[in-house]
Amino acid sequence: MAGQGESADAEERLREKVEQIKAGQAGAPVAPPSAEAPAGLGEVAPDLADAERRLQADRATREQTLGDAEVRLRELEARAEAAERRAAFAEQLANLRAEEGEQERRLNEVLSRIDRAEHRAQMAELRAEEAERTASEALRGGSAPAAQPPQPPPVAPAPQAVPPTPPPSGIPTPPPATQGGLVNVNTAGFEELRSAELSVTQATRVMAYRERFGGYGSIEDLTRVPGFTPDVVEALRGRLTT
Repeated sequence: MAGQGESADAEERLREKVEQIKAGQAGAPVAPPSAEAPAGLGEVAPDLADAERRLQADRATREQTLGDAEVRLRELEARAEAAERRAAFAEQLANLRAEEGEQERRLNEVLSRIDRAEHRAQMAELRAEEAERTASEALRGGSAPAAQPPQPPPVAPAPQAVPPTPPPSGIPTPPPATQGGLVNVNTAGFEELRSAELSVTQATRVMAYRERFGGYGSIEDLTRVPGFTPDVVEALRGRLTT
């Protein structure tokens, strides 16, 4: 507080001195110095100039420091925003990685189930083929009779010619198994159907359908048999007949 009072007095004395100088230059009578003014007025003015220079230097320093602080603040805010964006991107990558891991786990599970289902399908197909073979053998006449020990041939009388017996009237004679190179699906056996390039499964199904429903009226009736699509029937048309 004492320093501020001294500065105020010094400024007051400086203003009086300036007024005296201005009055002398204008030709007006110069007022005598105030009785309160100290004798060392000439020594105070340089101190005031130094104080002003120091104040201006301090002000410039504070402004420079403030400017540097604002620049530093903007840099830190930019770094913080960049770090936040990097953190958000890293979190997004982590989430994507977790989703990929879950999808990979599900894919492995599905592939494992596919392998098990494929194995079951193969086993089922083998059982089906075995059952169809058994059924086809049963349709061809069942199991073969047991072998009998050889017996000496009996003495037979001389054979006599027997005229062939004509078939009874009114009963149609079944058509032969092959007609003109075509295999008749209503009378052909398993091997004859196989000779027409039918697979084991196809030949078995043809015979099973024939035994169950009484035969086929036309080649187109084969489309009712499982596995015989119109394209398959059309391909077999040149080898089969009814």
